[in-house]
Amino acid sequence: MDNLSQKGINKNLFFIKRMFWLAIIALISSSLFFGNILISYPLMGLTLLLFRPLSTKVVGYISIILALLIPAINAFILSNQTLGMAGIKEYLPLLESHNLLDVLRFGLMGSYHHGIAIGNLVTGNIVMLTCFLLACGHNECNFLMM
Repeated sequence: MDNLSQKGINKNLFFIKRMFWLAIIALISSSLFFGNILISYPLMGLTLLLFRPLSTKVVGYISIILALLIPAINAFILSNQTLGMAGIKEYLPLLESHNLLDVLRFGLMGSYHHGIAIGNLVTGNIVMLTCFLLACGHNECNFLMM
């Protein structure tokens, strides 16, 4: 990122473009591989931009609070959603249709139902965010100092 500053390129815009292309790749990957979590990375990357203006001390406090809240958040999400793969049963005929577009649609719908309906996406992203912010709060990375 330091090289971008020297070249006069907007770092935020550059980072957002990278996250956009990663999201496109993630959508393609999710259609090919059921239950793919690659879509979490561009979403988390864009979320992290919100923490750039904060001091490392504040980021450290936020990460500690999030770390303490993870069990409660996970319990809340799991208590309000049904477990299992019930959401994708209606899409199983797409997988067995031998039509490429239907199989790709099954991959996208299966990734959606498995990741979001169960709450893995929310809980997993909060854990990823907490770990990243803990590292930044302790000056172990230089992302927030761009």
